[in-house]
Amino acid sequence: MDSHILDEFVSKRKISKDTIRSKEFASFLLNSYPGQKFKPFEELHYSRDNSLRITNTSISAQAYCPSDETVDLSLGYKTYHNYSKHANKDVASIQCSKLLAVKEWEQSQRRRIDCDIIASRRSILELMSVPFYNTRFLLNIVYYDDQIFIERVKNDNQKVDPAGMCGYNFEAHATLNPVPARDNKQKFNCMVNHEFKSVTDEKYSVLVSCEVDAVEDTQFEKYDKYSILDNYIELKAWGLVNRRKLQTALIQCYLAGGNRLVYGKRDDEFMLEGIHEVDVNEKLGLEDPTTEESRFHKEFLDKWFSFVFTFIIEAVRDYENKPKYGPFHLTMKCDDNLTIERTQGKFLPRKNYITPDWFQSWRRLLRKQVNADKMKALTGVEDEKTPSKKKHSIESTLAEDQLIAGIEKLGIKM
Repeated sequence: MDSHILDEFVSKRKISKDTIRSKEFASFLLNSYPGQKFKPFEELHYSRDNSLRITNTSISAQAYCPSDETVDLSLGYKTYHNYSKHANKDVASIQCSKLLAVKEWEQSQRRRIDCDIIASRRSILELMSVPFYNTRFLLNIVYYDDQIFIERVKNDNQKVDPAGMCGYNFEAHATLNPVPARDNKQKFNCMVNHEFKSVTDEKYSVLVSCEVDAVEDTQFEKYDKYSILDNYIELKAWGLVNRRKLQTALIQCYLAGGNRLVYGKRDDEFMLEGIHEVDVNEKLGLEDPTTEESRFHKEFLDKWFSFVFTFIIEAVRDYENKPKYGPFHLTMKCDDNLTIERTQGKFLPRKNYITPDWFQSWRRLLRKQVNADKMKALTGVEDEKTPSKKKHSIESTLAEDQLIAGIEKLGIKM
């Protein structure tokens, strides 16, 4: 294999999964593939409060306060309300959350956020796992405004069972919140920028929205955009700890750019037995990526990240007759192959689910604003048609109101 293999995959928009999981491909990535990945950093963070308002603040960040107290982690599973899963029937709450945060950032900076892909961590977790496990999934891809938005095709039938409740309750327990947890209205997310260079030395970036379970220190002003990521903690509640479960959690931490994984060990009756911490950097540095038995190593993850997202970016942008701004709908399917194709039939996402109407309206407004700013810089004269900041603020509030109204239509009391 050589670096031209990527061009072949891009032209076909397909990679054999057998190829991805082969020793030859691993050797190619580690020894021959020139893609380079840089240290990730936080582009922005945002909070969702109890009224489901989105603000680019840390008000919903939860401090990590571990306790040795024994607790039944299955409590409340029959009454727990997952707003994200219920709201996505009418309103894409998780997706809207990060887009509202992106919009607020763009309003303050008066420019479009600089990245090639915007995705939630849960949407690309399985994609990062393809070299290690025989996983199958579908991803919705939307090309819009010269950016790529990725969301996983979701299963709306998921229910919270006693085992599933353990994660929510351990998060509450480890942050001194009441157990059982009632809902997930409050959330704190960071948006991590992963930059890398392609074969042709072109610089790309993927902006990944990651939920932060807990923080070590709530005084965020102490940190810069790189060190802040080590302040964030990933929490898990596990019974049996197997290799796949641990490696999946380590990939989550890798995507969040963090170094701390804490898990609560539970018994067969869902009682918390103890709390254990994993040093992510140490774990990702233990195994030799060149051995047949394991490629699970930071060096390999960096190369795979650079390779697969270069494949996505170039395969999507290589499509002919796509609209200048979009939206242009594609599907990434992982079965025996990793394939990108035009979205058809039942796989078409709900209308404007991934890039909602209000977000498209905002981006059109932003383009006018950016052009007006450029004109003013050239001529020194302000365009009377330039939208005011006050109007932007009103539109941002309206977008949030639409999000909350859509959730309330489902009969959920606010």
